[in-house]
Amino acid sequence: MRRLAAAAAAFHVMAVMAPGVGAAPADDVNQFRFTRRSNDASELTFTAPGLGDPMRLRAGSGTVSDECLINFGWLPLGAYDVSAHDTDLEGDIAGYAWELSDGQCYDGTFRTDLLIHSEMSADGGQDPTWEPNVWTDDAPDDYTSFGCIKVSYEDVLALEQAYERVEDAGYRAELLVE
Repeated sequence: MRRLAAAAAAFHVMAVMAPGVGAAPADDVNQFRFTRRSNDASELTFTAPGLGDPMRLRAGSGTVSDECLINFGWLPLGAYDVSAHDTDLEGDIAGYAWELSDGQCYDGTFRTDLLIHSEMSADGGQDPTWEPNVWTDDAPDDYTSFGCIKVSYEDVLALEQAYERVEDAGYRAELLVE
């Protein structure tokens, strides 16, 4: 009986100390939270110290719901570090982006090259000469991605402004996918 009581007490201490999925972010963290609902109509929330009310943005991820399908599935469940914040990324994904740590899906498959981004050119604008860099709001694939999190062009601009306001305070950033 004593072992059971000791195990229950240890479990209680761990449960109180460990942040849960519904836990509020710590005071020193810029928190992104991605709630998976569908590939093109999920929600990205951004909460940060001093920001006020959380930003709630429509977001998408992947083209199918199988998180283990590399380059097609949505972002795997779990926690990610935001390892870098870019304002002039160049390549297939360009412009403003938040680089995420690698993730592992339910079957052990590792997912790499993960970002929060939009469709834009490296200078943060819209490049009408290359379709992947043009946000149209009416194209069916605007919110789908190759497994990253994608928000609208207008929303990424607003997110960038909010993030810059709190980034200088030196807070670390993380993403929780639920």
